[in-house]
Amino acid sequence: MNESSKREKQDVQGETFESSLERLIHASGSRAEKVRELYEKLSALIPKELPHDPSEAAEEINSILQDPESGGFEYEDRIIEIEEVLEKKRGNCASLPLLLGLLLKERGIPFNLSLFVNPKDPAYEEEKNVLRDIERTIQEILNECDSVPSLPEGPEEVRLIRAYPMEHMLLSFKQPDGELLLDPTIEDGELFHTEDFSSEFRTEIDFIKGASLIMRERAAIKKLSSEERKKLLLESLSLWPENRESYAALMAIAVSEFDDALFESSKEAYKNASKDNQDSRYFYTMALWEESDEKALEYIKKALKLYKTFGDARAFKARLLSKEYEDILKEYGENDTRAKQALRKTQVEFLVAAILHTHSMHLSYNSFLIENAISLAKVFDKEEIYNALLAIPESERDMEYHMALVALRNSEADLLMARKKMGDSPSPLKEMHWLLEAQRLDKINGKSYYDATRAMKLYEAHLQSTTFREMRERWKDQGWSLR
Repeated sequence: MNESSKREKQDVQGETFESSLERLIHASGSRAEKVRELYEKLSALIPKELPHDPSEAAEEINSILQDPESGGFEYEDRIIEIEEVLEKKRGNCASLPLLLGLLLKERGIPFNLSLFVNPKDPAYEEEKNVLRDIERTIQEILNECDSVPSLPEGPEEVRLIRAYPMEHMLLSFKQPDGELLLDPTIEDGELFHTEDFSSEFRTEIDFIKGASLIMRERAAIKKLSSEERKKLLLESLSLWPENRESYAALMAIAVSEFDDALFESSKEAYKNASKDNQDSRYFYTMALWEESDEKALEYIKKALKLYKTFGDARAFKARLLSKEYEDILKEYGENDTRAKQALRKTQVEFLVAAILHTHSMHLSYNSFLIENAISLAKVFDKEEIYNALLAIPESERDMEYHMALVALRNSEADLLMARKKMGDSPSPLKEMHWLLEAQRLDKINGKSYYDATRAMKLYEAHLQSTTFREMRERWKDQGWSLR
């Protein structure tokens, strides 16, 4: 078979090399001419004579990609678009397998693609070791000092665990004695048998679904407007209606815009797409949007039963525990044994979540501090949390960062900086949050940043929204009102 016919040969899903490349270029928003130029240079590095066995041929091509003297490709989490992958010779657990898949498809070499949720690989095993060390260290300090250690000062220099249930794409090859897998993101990656590998969930995909994943990742990673993100997510679902996490992203956008119709339709679609896949990501997402704290805690416990080192789920559980602690504190006072036990339990859960974030390749400890600052300040030393926030680099100080400082210090300067970071077209949720904090600070400082007319306009525009009413109840709990 000549090179031209190989390129036009359809795989089992009916995709040719050319159609697959076009899909990735479109999904990436990349320049077709530039991608083809870079791809041809890379493809020219692959020898014409390759092993007849498809798995061995794939392994040889992958070694060329990783060889510093030839390809020099390495793993980097946030590089997803095909042009950037080829230009920087970097990629993640979706873009690198798809690139290797293109090189195989161009040569007519058969393979399959599989998507694994939370693979039980060496990184997963290391996570279990890290968790054991964390729990042992905390317990030793509790036994010695009868107090919970301080939060970490910052992220670890070397971060080797995920602490998040990643979707990981692998190439697979049928063999007479079973199946072999290949992971292009592992340095010096070698073929391994499926019996040596497990995960929470596995699904077979193709380049159409791969393009859907690229679009979804672009919506998450790139600095885009809400409308641009929504458009990408909807297009990703047009390619793969079961791309579950696209619905989760749409749910978040819907809440920020008080869009009931989008929220309900996305939530229902998310649940339908999860019927055969109730993994730790599913239970975490269901907890996020559950009104009842009791039911949310049930979901989180199910997520952590499947994946104990799920950093975001540990943080969510800690926030729920902090609310329980506040209720006990109000009823019995801080000297009551029940309040002391609830405080200790909350502190330990937050500390475990914090340390997991410091060790994670994918989670941000600084984001953890920003997102949980108010809850952390209620169970740890408030000054300690404030100083930890001040240590966050300027490049990471977004609106949420400054709003956290407003809540902790009633800082007028941070209120104004948050308004600047919010931009000209904030979501209704962000704008309402800022307005209500401005109202609160005006009462303290005697200023007039709060715009009652704008607040009422937002209120009237979203009066019928269920998601808006739910947010109003949360604001009311914090002493905010619209007048």
